[in-house]
Amino acid sequence: SVAMDVEVDGHDTTNKVGNEKDREEELDAYTEPGYERLDIDSIHNIFLTGMATFNINDDDIVDIYRTSSISMQARFELFQKQVDITRVIHGDANVRYGWLACSKEDLSTMMAHGLGHNALSSFNCLYGFGIHLTSITHPYACVSYCDVDENGVKHLVLCRVVMGKTELLRRGNNQIRPSGCEYDNGVDDIQSPKYYVVWNMNINTHIHPEFVVSFKAPLDAEGDVLENLVFEMPQVNAAGLLTNTRRVPRSPWLPFPMLFAAIRSRISPKQMLLIKAHYIELMAKKNSHDDFVMKLRLIVGDNILRSVVTNLEYKGP
Repeated sequence: SVAMDVEVDGHDTTNKVGNEKDREEELDAYTEPGYERLDIDSIHNIFLTGMATFNINDDDIVDIYRTSSISMQARFELFQKQVDITRVIHGDANVRYGWLACSKEDLSTMMAHGLGHNALSSFNCLYGFGIHLTSITHPYACVSYCDVDENGVKHLVLCRVVMGKTELLRRGNNQIRPSGCEYDNGVDDIQSPKYYVVWNMNINTHIHPEFVVSFKAPLDAEGDVLENLVFEMPQVNAAGLLTNTRRVPRSPWLPFPMLFAAIRSRISPKQMLLIKAHYIELMAKKNSHDDFVMKLRLIVGDNILRSVVTNLEYKGP
């Protein structure tokens, strides 16, 4: 399985007459062992590997294609200049591949006008106010934030990103720009980042959308995430009276599909069907997130949920 992020240089890999072999060798030279030149086939394999937790397979992939247009090429040249500038400043441009959740409408806008015209979603505010991407090995982490088009299709864009000098960001902060002139962008973890945050001031120069993956996600791969699930835990205070204290799991977020997989063996099939029915209502926006969580707790019970959440803390798919 894929175990490392891909780090690439900012050299041109678009299809032009001449020098194609040289560009392939340049990209290979800056690619971590185990990866070949990123083309449609390699993106296909990387995507399926990263989505294995949600059982997405070949039949779920609708299309994979490389972005191309005259305006995209002009913006790529701007991206290359930024790679060179960042390399001069820091000695390393720290170019990474990252997945970006995108709607069908945003795709067409991106092709024509660039990323600067995309509206921020709630996902893009997790670690401050900027464009959030997930590392190439974590496409599943942003699937829940993809809009579904009229054909039931979701879209992820694989981008090359100039991260430069990164700073550690805390979840839920209100940061809108680098905290100091020595930083370019931010990450959730310095050593092994899952989330890349590119500030709005850098959107059009530090991100180059390169591939689009369109797919149909099964129910288990869609929808919301379980955030800050709070349990009321009875305690006895110094006076011997029962009180309630609120315990929030340390896990910053837990995808509902992961939770369903963990509780399936601990509840009855009838209970699981009931949960799925309420989940479908949530996906159809016939029910609120809080209402669904409350129903989930009533069906499963806090003891089981507490046990499952504790076991899954800090464990990714």
